[in-house]
Amino acid sequence: MEGNSSSSQPPVFKNLPINTTSGKTCITKNVTIDIPYNKLDLVMEQPVDFESLRANGCDIKKFFEDQGWMGYFDLINGPVYTVLVKDFWPRCE
Repeated sequence: MEGNSSSSQPPVFKNLPINTTSGKTCITKNVTIDIPYNKLDLVMEQPVDFESLRANGCDIKKFFEDQGWMGYFDLINGPVYTVLVKDFWPRCE
């Protein structure tokens, strides 16, 4: 591709909020909602507990095992990084 422009970036990328002058590349984005960090409460969903369901007469684990869904349940029952979520969420659009 030939070009006679002195800019090395296509026009669509010229105004991205990327700071490259500090010696390392980082994306700077303004906060889009105005909620103080200490007031931002996360609602943690309860993990799926197949053993409790079985003990209460609802043994459905086999249905999910047969369909290959146990990896998904391992994922949603895994750790939640609350600090990362609280930093990321106010910057979402």
